[in-house]
Amino acid sequence: MNSKIPCLALFLLAGLSHLSAQAPPEEHKVRFRTIGWQVSFDDLYYELKGRDTNVFVTESARSIFYDAPREKEIVFYRLVPGTDDKTKKTREVAATVDITNAGHIVLLLFMTDPASPNRYRVTAFPDDPKSFPFPSCRFINLTKVDLRATYGDQNVEVKGKGMALAYPKLKADDESDTRYTSVSMDTPEGPHQLYGNNWVARPNRRTLVFIFPQDDRICVMRVSDDIGIFLPPPK
Repeated sequence: MNSKIPCLALFLLAGLSHLSAQAPPEEHKVRFRTIGWQVSFDDLYYELKGRDTNVFVTESARSIFYDAPREKEIVFYRLVPGTDDKTKKTREVAATVDITNAGHIVLLLFMTDPASPNRYRVTAFPDDPKSFPFPSCRFINLTKVDLRATYGDQNVEVKGKGMALAYPKLKADDESDTRYTSVSMDTPEGPHQLYGNNWVARPNRRTLVFIFPQDDRICVMRVSDDIGIFLPPPK
C-alpha cells in the first residue's frame, strides 16, 4: 500500500444485513441517506408528515434510508428543551439543504460550518443506481482545483466542484479484482500525485470517492456501497 497524504479516511462500507430488510427505495418518491465528513451525531430532526423525525449521521459511512418530506428544502433542527416541563421544546435550525436536483435517491453530505459551531453545511448528491451504477467508481471533487484520477487503466478528469465516473470493466465471472487508484493535480513541473492505493472492485459494489480540501492538504474518503441495499427484501 502507498498513501502520499497523511489525512486519508478509508472506509469500506459493505451492505449491512439489517438494512436489507427495509422496503426498497423505489417504493417511495424520494428517500435520502446521510454521511458525515469529520462529524457524527444523533441529535438532529426534520419534519415528516407533521412529526419530528430523528436522523443519524455517521462519519464516513452512509446511514439507513429516510423518507424525504414533500418540500424540496429539508430543514434539520435540534429540539431545545423549555425552561420547565410545561414549556414546549423549540426548534433550533442546524442545517438546510435543497434536494431539487438530486433525484429520487439522495445522499446528504454533512460537514462542519466554519461560520457557526452549532450548524452544518449539507450538500445533496444523486445516489440512485441509474446515475451512479454498479460497479462504477464516482469521484466527487469538493476542492476548487481541477484534478485527475486513475482507476485501473481508466483516466478521468475531475473538475473543481465536479464529479466523474469510472468503470472497472469486470468480467461477468469475476468475483473481485483490484484496481490501482490515484488522484493527482497538474503543476508547472508536471503531474503531482496526491494519493495512490490498490482498491478492490467487485460486481455487486460501487465505490464513492470524496476529495476534500483540508488546510494545505487534500484528503480522500472512500465509501463502498453494496447492491443488496437496493434489492427488495426476501418474501
